Amino acid sequence: MTGRRVGAALFGAFVGFWIARAIFKWLLDVDGTTYVGLVAVFMIVGAALGLAVELDEERKSQRPPSA
Repeated sequence: MTGRRVGAALFGAFVGFWIARAIFKWLLDVDGTTYVGLVAVFMIVGAALGLAVELDEERKSQRPPSA
């Protein structure tokens, strides 16, 4: 795992956290275990999406240019 991949996963988790917090805490006012579970799910999905985007960018940069 490279530093860029870890950074992308952490950034995705951070963005997922803030989106979940905005939706479930500020808009819907969900409390307790449900809130923590939903935030955790959003953070995991955000980390996975961030890592997937970074892997795709790495794959694109390694491909030789087509003629």
